[in-house]
Amino acid sequence: MATINWILGTAAKCLRTLALRQGKPAERKDKVLMIDARNICYSACNMDAFESLIKTFLEREGFWVRSSYKVNLTKQEKIAISRPSCPRWEIDLVAYKAADNELRLVECKSYLDSLGVRFSDFNGTESDRYKLFTDANLRGVVTKRLIAELVECGSCLPNPRSFLCLAAGKVRNESDRQMLREHFKENNWLLWDDDWIRTALTQMSKGSYENDVASVVAKLLLRSSAAHA
Repeated sequence: MATINWILGTAAKCLRTLALRQGKPAERKDKVLMIDARNICYSACNMDAFESLIKTFLEREGFWVRSSYKVNLTKQEKIAISRPSCPRWEIDLVAYKAADNELRLVECKSYLDSLGVRFSDFNGTESDRYKLFTDANLRGVVTKRLIAELVECGSCLPNPRSFLCLAAGKVRNESDRQMLREHFKENNWLLWDDDWIRTALTQMSKGSYENDVASVVAKLLLRSSAAHA
C-alpha cells in the first residue's frame, strides 16, 4: 500500500507540474490531482486480458507494442472520412519491429462467451463493425496519420510496411473461418484466430521460463495436458 501511495503521489506531482506548464491554476487541489493520478494508474494497469495476451505474442516476435493508441486526426482528415466530430481514432494495439520496418495495427476481439467473429461482419452485408477493415478510405487516412505521428516522434522508421490484423478468440463456425481466412489473404491482412492462438500458446509452453502470466499459464495447462495424454 505504501508503494502504491508513493506512485500515486509522484504521479500527482507530475500532473501538477504539467498543469503549471499549460498555464492552469497553481492552486488546483491535491485531492483532485490524486484522483487524476489514480485514474491514470488504473488505466495503465487495466489492459484487457485478451489484448495483454496478444501483446505478449507480439513482443516475443520482437515488436514494441502500445495499447489503446489514439491517432490524432486533423480537422481536414476527419472531414475526409465523413466524421467531422469524431474523437481521436483508437487502435487496440499498435506494434512495430524496427528490424523489418514493419508496423501492425491490431484489433482484438476475444468473443469467448459469444457467437464469435462472423464473415458477414466483413463483407458489408450485416454489420457496421470493424470499420478499419470495411472502410478503405478510413483505413488509408488513419494509417497514413499513424505512420506520420510515429515517424515524427522517432518511434518508427520512414515508409514502414503496414499490416492490418485481427486477433479473434472465437470464430462462429468453420465455414466463417475459411471465408475469413480467404478474405484476409486476398486483402493482405493478418488473421490470428483461436487456432493460431492455441499454436502460439503451445510454442510458448515449450520455451524456457519467463515471468509473465501467459507463459506460466501455457506451461501449466499445456505441459500438464501433454504429460497425461
